[in-house]
Amino acid sequence: MHILSRLTGTLLALVLAGCGFQPLGELDLPGSVRVQGGSYELRSALEARLAGSGVRIAGNGADIVLALQPGSFDERLLSVEPVRGEAREYQVAFLVRYGVRDRKGGQVLEPGEVSVLREYRVHRGERLSRTRERALVHDEMRREAAAAIVRRLYASSGR
Repeated sequence: MHILSRLTGTLLALVLAGCGFQPLGELDLPGSVRVQGGSYELRSALEARLAGSGVRIAGNGADIVLALQPGSFDERLLSVEPVRGEAREYQVAFLVRYGVRDRKGGQVLEPGEVSVLREYRVHRGERLSRTRERALVHDEMRREAAAAIVRRLYASSGR
């Protein structure tokens, strides 16, 4: 059994290396980072991602400021149940713009934007289903946007 688990681990490592996968590791940013703007939920998700990548989060005296514009959600109806005429499926788009500047206001990274697209279904018979599902989808989309911003920071850090 021990040989099988070692063989499986080795095979998995070879497959991941063959497809070009590399763990991101730590971000190589000069000094501390302050995240400002955006919603509390997005800021929190982004700070958690940054801290997990070895970045020191700071307040007003930070070396780098990551400024978020207010993110926006856009929702549209995809399908309706034919018998009752109730909404069944939605598509949600989340867009957030950001900029990265140093302490003196100089641009560190080109301003950018991240968009995330999701679909979700509303379950019949649950009155709160749409509200609950929407909140879960929005949280997941914010976390995904935060991860995308961190990946872009990582790519720009020269690693």
